[in-house]
Amino acid sequence: MLQPIREADLEINEDMKILATAIDYAKQEDVKFVTNDGCLWKIARLFFDNLERVDEDKDDYVGYYDYTFKSEEDIANFYSNYQINPVFPHMLINQYLILRDTEGQIIDRLCWTGNGYRPISFESFDSKQFGKIKPLDV
Repeated sequence: MLQPIREADLEINEDMKILATAIDYAKQEDVKFVTNDGCLWKIARLFFDNLERVDEDKDDYVGYYDYTFKSEEDIANFYSNYQINPVFPHMLINQYLILRDTEGQIIDRLCWTGNGYRPISFESFDSKQFGKIKPLDV
């Protein structure tokens, strides 16, 4: 099922698995691919003529949550239990969390995996599609 994704020399990730499933299903049925993910929409254009990008203004999801701790005790409580996500139960899988100390300075960047947080690198990295990428801000 992932063959069309591999042939397009795309990295296999969760979005590409969704796309591969839709491509496979489209062999049997008429499919309209709908997403509010701008990157996925651009990639899906390679495989679908009938696709729609949902207006993101209709959705409050921005992909990240920026939180400033109220006290040093809150910071300590978060880090003593953070892998079970007790402080931010609304986090969605692959949603980013920007944590700030009581002064508003960024102290951490994490991503919720559904099973815990993983750290986010802020370093430059290479991409097959875009070359060298350096984040401009957090």
